[in-house]
Amino acid sequence: GETTFYINEKESGYSSLMMPKGGSGNNIRAIAVSIKKLDDLAKFQDVDAIKIDVEGAELGVIMGGKNTITNNRPIIMFESAPGETNNKEDIWNVFWSLEYGIHLPNRVAHNDNPLSKDCFLDSHIYPRFTTNYFAIPFEKRLEYRDRAREILSIRA
Repeated sequence: GETTFYINEKESGYSSLMMPKGGSGNNIRAIAVSIKKLDDLAKFQDVDAIKIDVEGAELGVIMGGKNTITNNRPIIMFESAPGETNNKEDIWNVFWSLEYGIHLPNRVAHNDNPLSKDCFLDSHIYPRFTTNYFAIPFEKRLEYRDRAREILSIRA
């Protein structure tokens, strides 16, 4: 379909499909853009990793990529910052339903369990833990832990 994309002309990295706080303002320009589901862009095969950095529209990308995620079981790196949207609980719920756990980047090499829903929600409250997260398929958790340990030269 088509939607509005808000260009932040002073800080382009904060441009988004989401209306910025405080409305359009002087530094924001709205344009019409076409949108497609990740699953409809191409029939991806052998996807190992997905990086999502869409300034508050993460849930839409995840929902539009469910087949790609389900069929390939990639690790998913995503941003989730305070105040962008109120869909943090929905993000956690969708990943959990897809049998993915959410992990803090600096804890992937540890034996930690995934973040509980409450911990994920709390991680957005000041002083927040991070803005970046890893969603890891349950069945690949040990593989990614061991790979992180290898990269970091951690002997366990």
